[in-house]
Amino acid sequence: MRGRNILYGTLVALYSVLWVGGLATRWVRPGFQAPAWTAPAFLAAAAGIASLGAGEAMPILVFAAGGFSAELIGVQTGIPFGRYAYSERLGPGAGGVPLAIACAWVVLLLFARDAACRLFPQPGKAVRLR
Repeated sequence: MRGRNILYGTLVALYSVLWVGGLATRWVRPGFQAPAWTAPAFLAAAAGIASLGAGEAMPILVFAAGGFSAELIGVQTGIPFGRYAYSERLGPGAGGVPLAIACAWVVLLLFARDAACRLFPQPGKAVRLR
């Protein structure tokens, strides 16, 4: 448990520094281009924080794989999102989709799952804040 708390605290600190630093940089130096590692690190930290809060590995892996697959299909075929492409700014990937996009899908789908559980709780089950 202690190692998990240290990891969580480290991820929150990294996320906070990148978030505040990104806002401050855009405000102070509007044309500044952040180093290429910052966007993937920000997404990975967000996914790590959300994942540690969720506690279950299988849904997280399914969310990451499913979201990444949807992006692969979208980039290759234009279905269902229309034609689009990613630049190299989000880091390495496969099939034109950065791996960091899987982290974005994890955050989005864990949030959606949490919101759905709060809006439509199952009878007899308490909704816990995480």
